[in-house]
Amino acid sequence: MGNSMSPSFSDGDEVLFDPYINQTLNIGDILLFNHPYKKNNKLVKRITKIKGDSLYFLEGDNPVSSSDSKTFGYINKKSILAIKNK
Repeated sequence: MGNSMSPSFSDGDEVLFDPYINQTLNIGDILLFNHPYKKNNKLVKRITKIKGDSLYFLEGDNPVSSSDSKTFGYINKKSILAIKNK
């Protein structure tokens, strides 16, 4: 995971996710998703903005050490793999 979600999670932390099966997503939810440009690369980020029904702006909790929507823009719902277990 790296340090992009610090201080919420540290590199090496085990985080439980539920498969994403069209659950309602809200600002603040943490997602596991496919990187939009790097094949076979998965990221964990927090939803900070929602546009319409299917576009999500995702950011790491550590703005200094995060590759996120500030770099690659909104991600589509179809890229989401899982949502953090609540």
